[in-house]
Amino acid sequence: NRRPVTLIVTNFLPKVDNGRVTGWVEKKEAHRGKPVLHDANTCFIVNGGKLLLGRRSTGDRDGVTSKRVGAGQWEGVSTHLHRDDVKRYGVDPGDIEMVNENISDLNVVSAVERIEYELDSEIFPHLSDKLDRESLSSVVNDISSQLNLTRLGTFRYSMDRDVDGKWSEKELCRCFVIRCDINPSTTEEVMDYKWEPLSELESSHMRSSDRFPTWVSKAFEKLETSSEVSLE
Repeated sequence: NRRPVTLIVTNFLPKVDNGRVTGWVEKKEAHRGKPVLHDANTCFIVNGGKLLLGRRSTGDRDGVTSKRVGAGQWEGVSTHLHRDDVKRYGVDPGDIEMVNENISDLNVVSAVERIEYELDSEIFPHLSDKLDRESLSSVVNDISSQLNLTRLGTFRYSMDRDVDGKWSEKELCRCFVIRCDINPSTTEEVMDYKWEPLSELESSHMRSSDRFPTWVSKAFEKLETSSEVSLE
């Protein structure tokens, strides 16, 4: 039932300095050479006091490749905002001031698209059509209302290339939570999924570095400290 969407595999990511986008950096350059701070997002789905987690693909299934970082571990939905996405969402990526004015909204739309792609489940119908007809801010207002979206702020995350021998990470990550009904499926991106009680966020098994990548633990902290998210 997933609506057709073209998600960029290789593109340019927003390069960040002092919390603001300053330009664009090629994705491989940002992750393979000297780490470059760039913009990213992570989004959690909450429903009925439970948190949806997906397990990143390990490549053990036929025709499915392993996730680059954190394969086999659990997370929400994390992704990068790409330059071509920004243009598709109605903002000129060459106008850096305009990108900065809209960066949070751009990441909201990117997160919703990625959720639908990774879990093969539509949560905000006709998103592409609405982007064609309406302004970005209007679409994001509808997303925020219909999906009861909360912006949890930002955190910094980094991983030295020596940890994995190949890839590095250096991100300013924008964190969101949405509340909606969803019927997720396993896909090429997600090999398994489960619902965890929000009340278990502080438990030891939700703090295991074997089970969760570092950036997920940082995002959990945002959930725990948010006055707008009930953990009951």
